[in-house]
Amino acid sequence: MMQQPSDEFALLEFRLTSAKAIPPNHTFKAVGDHPALGCWNPINAVHMEHDADDPHTWRSTALVSVPAHVTIAYKYLLFHNDALVRWEHFEQNRILRGDDGNRSTAIDVFDQPPPPEADEPDNAE
Repeated sequence: MMQQPSDEFALLEFRLTSAKAIPPNHTFKAVGDHPALGCWNPINAVHMEHDADDPHTWRSTALVSVPAHVTIAYKYLLFHNDALVRWEHFEQNRILRGDDGNRSTAIDVFDQPPPPEADEPDNAE
C-alpha cells in the first residue's frame, strides 16, 4: 500500500542519473541534514536502486517522511559493495523542501551542482 502524506508531513523521493557509466556493484545513497536522511552519516543514508524502467536512473527505495515546509539539505554518495567510495564532487549542498500534504521528488544528476536558487529571499525572516 502506498503511503499518503498528511498535512503535517511531506514525503520525499530521490531520483538520480549519472552522466558517466557506473561500474557493476556500485550504487548510490542520499544523505542529508535531517534524521530521515541520516544526519550526514553515510551509514544511515537512504538506499537507492536502479529504476526498473531506466538502467541509468536510481531511485530511493522508500519515501522519506519529513515535517512539512522544512528545507532539507542533501547530497548523493557513491558506494561499491556497500563501502563508501565518495561524496559528490562539489561544495554546496542540494536543497529540497517538502510541501504539506504532497510528495516532492528530487531529480538530480550525480556530480552536477544544483543551479543557484533564483528565488532566494533578500532578507531573512
